[in-house]
Amino acid sequence: METTYQNINIEPYINNFTGRKGHAGFDETKRTKISELNRDFVWPMFLQVALIVSILSGMPIPQIFICDNEILDGGQRSTTIHSFKNGEFAINFNGRELYYQDVRADRELNDRWLSYQISLLVVTGASPEQRAQMYEDFNKGVKLTTGQKLFARTSFPIVAMVTAILGRASTTAFIFRDLLSRVWKSTWKKTKTLVELTFCYQILSASLFGPEYYDTKFTTVVNLVSSKTMGDINAKMPNLVNILQAYDSADPENMVARRIKADVFKRFIGGAIYDFHNMAYTEFCAKWTRFIREAYKLDKEALQRLVEVGVMRATTASRIAQLSRNVQNHLDGLPLPDPILNEEDEEDDDDTTITDEE
Repeated sequence: METTYQNINIEPYINNFTGRKGHAGFDETKRTKISELNRDFVWPMFLQVALIVSILSGMPIPQIFICDNEILDGGQRSTTIHSFKNGEFAINFNGRELYYQDVRADRELNDRWLSYQISLLVVTGASPEQRAQMYEDFNKGVKLTTGQKLFARTSFPIVAMVTAILGRASTTAFIFRDLLSRVWKSTWKKTKTLVELTFCYQILSASLFGPEYYDTKFTTVVNLVSSKTMGDINAKMPNLVNILQAYDSADPENMVARRIKADVFKRFIGGAIYDFHNMAYTEFCAKWTRFIREAYKLDKEALQRLVEVGVMRATTASRIAQLSRNVQNHLDGLPLPDPILNEEDEEDDDDTTITDEE
């Protein structure tokens, strides 16, 4: 890995930038692009205007970090400059409304623009783990979600399989997509926080390797991610298939509406995973096939009472254990136990709201 510090004039820099999809002037053939690790473009207009005013005033802007031609830090700034150049907005500068072409037509402002230098930190030859660590280091001022940290590690087999489940992998296949589609869904929205990637990771890791991995604390996550090979994953994949088949057996004709299935799946999959590892398989199938069949007929209020374990979504082994107990009490006609309230040692490290609308 080689690191260099560079200063480059603003026009050559932005001329080599692809831009951002959905914005004017996007050109994927250009050399420098925004890494998929970066968040969506979120800057409000006043920040965009302030950046261009700073440039024309000769004020320095923060360094942009590029790793192997991908911008890991500085995507908002680069997008703003690119958008201004492509005429997407105007600024007010010294009482004048100016678009990019107005700046270039004014001799003094044109000189300021062309002479302005962008400060770059450029890294080449980084390994996937080095890239992930640098991304996290450069974002220490922002609370990265577990999903963002996972997405920075797609070179690891278990994360590659998770992205395959989500339909976002080019080299890894998830061959049980039809089965998953029958009990949950087959398409997912790309979210800024990558919550669905975290949720799929929970499902995959805990199904394959035990309920103790149904946890979003990154110290737990990263140890498993770095230790499992594709051979380990394939050897344990029947676990996930058996769990999905128990869900599927509740509606063998596939007649229940997809949105109902998606809702029931996301609410109770943790409890099912817990029981799969703690019950005889025949007992597990009998319990969960019966319950899922009943759950498809319950209203959302009744479903919400069943998943009350102190948080919106069970995220640790002890919480999914209580979810399992809630399900059993429902089947036995017994009252639900008191929910878990505060577990300081089991703090959820990611967002707890999952968007499941098709």
